[in-house]
Amino acid sequence: MTQTTAPATVVPPIRLPPAASHDADTAVVSLCGEHDLTTAHSISASIATAAAVAETDLVLDLSEVQFMDSTTIVAILRGKVLLETRGGTMTVRNPSRPARYVLDLCDLGYIVEPPFT
Repeated sequence: MTQTTAPATVVPPIRLPPAASHDADTAVVSLCGEHDLTTAHSISASIATAAAVAETDLVLDLSEVQFMDSTTIVAILRGKVLLETRGGTMTVRNPSRPARYVLDLCDLGYIVEPPFT
């Protein structure tokens, strides 16, 4: 008797591009889904574009992030440095549980508004 098994269904990870908006004089870039090496460039580009267009402070909303890795952290820190060299600031708002975990591992609680411990 030959047994056959159905092939496993592979569900690709959710990768959504960053979205940008503006709150008064603060630009807001929102990330959702999963972020890793494949999305790091689009995160950096979105932060740079929002910073150039608005020339204001920037808030990075991580409330809908399901996964992020070290390349996401690098993109966030590069964006923070870019804003600071232009005289602005960048903070992180509402990190999801996975985002908060990675930020905490990297000792980056100080960039979250309000800072968490």
